[in-house]
Amino acid sequence: MLIPAAAVSPPLLIAGASGANLTPDQVSYLVSASLILSGVFSFFQIVRFRIFNTGYWIGTGMLSVVGESFSVVPIAQNFMATEYAAGRCPTAEDGRKLPCPKAYGQLLGTVSVVMLFQIAMSLVKPQHLRRVFPKLVSGMVLMCIGAGLVGSGMRSWAGGSGPCMLRPKEGFFVLCPNIGTSRS
Repeated sequence: MLIPAAAVSPPLLIAGASGANLTPDQVSYLVSASLILSGVFSFFQIVRFRIFNTGYWIGTGMLSVVGESFSVVPIAQNFMATEYAAGRCPTAEDGRKLPCPKAYGQLLGTVSVVMLFQIAMSLVKPQHLRRVFPKLVSGMVLMCIGAGLVGSGMRSWAGGSGPCMLRPKEGFFVLCPNIGTSRS
């Protein structure tokens, strides 16, 4: 079975070594839950349901796939790094990060509350939202998001990620991508 990388990468990044450093069993459980929920939410998005006795609908009625968002990954990784730095997540005596499911749970709880806020906002009429979020505010938010992505784009430009970015002086990655690469 072919699993798209975009569907499993966010939980791997957030729960893995660059995030909460959860155990392999916990990470595989989260990836499985992510795939299952992606399928369920895609179903609700594709099949349009009318909410009983209201003028509201759930879903678009169009073919679409709902999945995890990469936009939360840097925020989650920064949160996890802050939790480890503040000592709220355990570390071994040698400085190695130990699993921190409590911080992961706090992150999921916060995301869930924000999701409920977004659902409540979806029930507000568009003309009221335009008064609260005028074009100037929306434009500035989008510009800030784009500016935040520039750094990531520059780091990853032309395959510039991985061990070669550290420019090691010795070892397997002294010549990028590695010492076994042909130089002819």
